[in-house]
Amino acid sequence: MSSSGPFRQLQDGSVCPLCEAYFEDPVTTECGHSYCRMCLLSHAGGKDNAGGQLSCPTCARVMGWRAVTTDVRLGVTTRIAQRLNFQALPPRRRRYQEQEI
Repeated sequence: MSSSGPFRQLQDGSVCPLCEAYFEDPVTTECGHSYCRMCLLSHAGGKDNAGGQLSCPTCARVMGWRAVTTDVRLGVTTRIAQRLNFQALPPRRRRYQEQEI
């Protein structure tokens, strides 16, 4: 399996750029960038700023919180990527080496 293959791309697309972990409660900004809800909230200054303005950590676009939406599809994709990570098959050569022993 290539490190740049479709499974790797799926997993890379399921990682928050702020915490570098799989998305938890993913949200997408009006400029199209995605983050964990808590990561974006923390970046924006915490719960005290929940009704104010924020700037996108990726492109610095300023927007209100109403421009941030829950990304249900990304949440589903992230759960699939997590499952694939745990169910990945070992390389064939290794599997055959174990059988020869």
